[in-house]
Amino acid sequence: MKRALFAVAVLVLGGALWWARGGRAVRPGVATSTPNHVTGPVSADAPVAPSGEVDAGVPELPPLPTLHGTVRDATGGVAQATVEVRRRRETEGDDCEDDARTTSVSGGAFDLGALCPGQYDVRATRGSTVAIAVARLARGAEHPPLELVLREGTRLSVRARDGKKAPLAGVAVRVQEDTTGWLATAETGSDGVAQLEGLSPVPHNVYGDKPGWLPASLYDRTLAPGDEQVDLTLLAGAFFSGRVVDPDGLGLDGVWVRLAVPRRELRASGAETGASDQKLGRSFDSLAGGTTTDGGELVIGPVRPGPYTLLASHDGYPQSDLAVKVPGPRVVVKLGRGASVDGLFLDADGAPVAEGEVQCERPEPKESKSAHVDELGRFELNGLGPGEW
Repeated sequence: MKRALFAVAVLVLGGALWWARGGRAVRPGVATSTPNHVTGPVSADAPVAPSGEVDAGVPELPPLPTLHGTVRDATGGVAQATVEVRRRRETEGDDCEDDARTTSVSGGAFDLGALCPGQYDVRATRGSTVAIAVARLARGAEHPPLELVLREGTRLSVRARDGKKAPLAGVAVRVQEDTTGWLATAETGSDGVAQLEGLSPVPHNVYGDKPGWLPASLYDRTLAPGDEQVDLTLLAGAFFSGRVVDPDGLGLDGVWVRLAVPRRELRASGAETGASDQKLGRSFDSLAGGTTTDGGELVIGPVRPGPYTLLASHDGYPQSDLAVKVPGPRVVVKLGRGASVDGLFLDADGAPVAEGEVQCERPEPKESKSAHVDELGRFELNGLGPGEW
C-alpha cells in the first residue's frame, strides 16, 4: 500500500513539473526552445526575458520653459527686487509651476525655471517702485531676456459706498491694467475700503462686485504715482422670480429667460446695458437672464427696480414676452404650442436633399427656428408663433 501511494505521488509531481515546463522534456545540457525563445544550456539562475513585444515608450516632451532677465531703474541694475510671475490660465502639466517668485541678484539679474507653458503676468517690485510686463512661454523655446524697468508705483485705496453713501463691506474689488492686463484683487473691510499696492501709474479699469448688489465700475482711470483714491457706488439690486410651464401646465426646464428693456429707453436714460438680445433684433436689450431649472423655476437678478419685458425662448415653442415689474409678484409664464410646418427639402431637379438644415425667420419681432432634414429630405418646424415667416 505504501509503495502504491509513493508511486502515485512521484507520478503527480512529475506531471506538475512537465506542465510547468510547457509540456517539454528537458535534459541537462541540451538546448531547447522555451516560450520566451531562449536557446542554449538551461540554468535555474539564468535571467528570463519578459514575454511580448518591447514597449517603445512615450516620446520625450521638449524641456519646460524658463524666464530670465534684468530688473533696473534709471541708474542701472537693481538687486534685491522681488520678481513674481502668475500664469493667466492653466494649460498643461502638473510637473511645473503656475506661479513663482524670486529675488534679483547683483546687477539686477533674475532667473525662473521649470514654468508651465502659457501666458504670464510678470511684476517686479522694490520698495515703492514697480514694473509690470507680459510673457508667453512655450516648451522647447527660449524666451528673450526680459527687461523690467522700475518706476514709482501707485498705492490705491478703493472706497465702496451704497446709495446712501454709507461704507459697504465685503465688496470684491478688481483693478486691471489696460495695456498688460495685470489684475490685482482685494476686498473692502468694515470701513468700506480696499487697499492695493504695487500698481503701475497707467490707465486701469476698476470693478466692484457684491452678491445682491448691482456692480460698479470705472474705466480708463489713469493712476498717479504715490497715493491714489477712487470711489465706487453700488446700488442694492432687485430680483425677479417665477416659473415657466408648457402648454399642459408642466414645469419646463431649459427655457432661456431674460429681463429686457426697449433700446430707445436705454438711450434716453443712459442706463448700462447687458448683452444685446439677438432673438429680438434691434428692439430690446437684455439686462439679466438665465435658464429655468428644477421644474421650470427661475430667479433673475440683481437688476435695477423698474418695469421690464420678460422674454422666454425654448425650442419647439413660440417665443413669449410679458410685461413685468421688478420687484413684483411671482409670475407663472405659460408657453403656447404654436404652429408647425413640415415639408420636403428638394434640389433644382426635384430630388430630395438628405441630411440638411432648414431655417425659418420672421422679421418683427425677429426670431428664428431651425429643423434637421432627415435622410429622405423630410423636415418639421415646430413652435412657430403668429406672424409672417
